[in-house]
Amino acid sequence: MDSNAMRRRHPAETGFTIVELVVVMSIVLLVVAGATAAAGRLFAADLSQGAGQFASSVRYLYSLSVLNNRSYRLMVDLDSEEYWGEEVASSDAVCGAILVEKEGKHVADNVRRGTDRPTRSEEEEGERATDLAFEIVKDNLLTRRRLPARVGFLQAITGHHSEVQETGQVAIHFFPAGHVEHAWVYLGDEDETFTITTRPLMGTAEVHAEELRAEDFFDHDS
Repeated sequence: MDSNAMRRRHPAETGFTIVELVVVMSIVLLVVAGATAAAGRLFAADLSQGAGQFASSVRYLYSLSVLNNRSYRLMVDLDSEEYWGEEVASSDAVCGAILVEKEGKHVADNVRRGTDRPTRSEEEEGERATDLAFEIVKDNLLTRRRLPARVGFLQAITGHHSEVQETGQVAIHFFPAGHVEHAWVYLGDEDETFTITTRPLMGTAEVHAEELRAEDFFDHDS
């Protein structure tokens, strides 16, 4: 009798265990889905915040260049996820002014009518020369700033480069005449990307909640 009772209970007990497992698995899946959605919302908030702060730095440097009648540049480190402002060094003002004026004319020509893009050797020579003319700005709003933890610089394109930059440091120039170099900066991750674009004659930056085609940048400047 006891043996028959045990045989009668065994199928029911087995079925109940399967139901339990299904319920537990469903709960786990719901928790994972909820955590993933929450992480996605946090990343979106960080991405929006990082893009907004970067765009604000563009507008601020433009205002400084006009108010102080001085050339500036916004440095972007694609490897460390940092960016900061620099100005023409007062100790090398004459040399710096000449170098920046030359670079400024090239950028302004690109903005107005478009010119041939520089070769790789011309890019490197120009960067080495202008590096000597700039120094870090003593301004709390332009000291080194890092993007939010989950957000990174993906790549950048500027008017004085012939191709997309994915590593190293990139400079975006600002000139007293009242314009900023044409540039696109991409931030985000492999799943979600924002593009920040400068408006050369307005001195502002626009945040696009999408990855713009790099080919369109070069078509604009060709």
